Amino acid sequence: MESFLAEYGALAILVSALFQGELAVAMGGVLVHQDVVSAAGAVGAGSIAAFSSSQGFFFLGRSLRNYRFVRRMMARPSFARAKSLFERHPSGFVFGYHFIPGFQAISPLAIGTTAISGARFAVLNAIASFIWANSFTGLGYALGNSMEFVLGELRLIEHLLLGLAAILALFLIARCLAHRWTRARH
Repeated sequence: MESFLAEYGALAILVSALFQGELAVAMGGVLVHQDVVSAAGAVGAGSIAAFSSSQGFFFLGRSLRNYRFVRRMMARPSFARAKSLFERHPSGFVFGYHFIPGFQAISPLAIGTTAISGARFAVLNAIASFIWANSFTGLGYALGNSMEFVLGELRLIEHLLLGLAAILALFLIARCLAHRWTRARH
């Protein structure tokens, strides 16, 4: 497994981050801690995945805003909240939605229905994706470091499983807190 991850680690992070962003990128940080993947490879893969995903949803919102799929999305309360936040703080919102669980897909779709230029969104999204990938790679690295400090040296699979459990727990806690915060605001 270690040789597979050493050879395809960054690609595996990129592909899995398209589906499970925070979790995959944080696991990439654990792989960096284990010297299986380079930090640049893990951050680069996470950045590309976040950027590509957001750009895709942005262009869906931009080009398909008159189609039934997007109109159904626009009718959702989360879409209205995302669009309202964006209109009040456009640049800050592009940076922030990457860090709010549940907003990574709906937010760029909502932004795509606004008047922001594609070029401006792409620049803000690229910077935000890089910051986001650095943050979650760093979180995974720190968790790997903490696990090693507390438990001693671990094999790669043990590191990955414990890291996955810790990151999943943190993600669920963050998601619960974000859900409570959004419900309290409305």
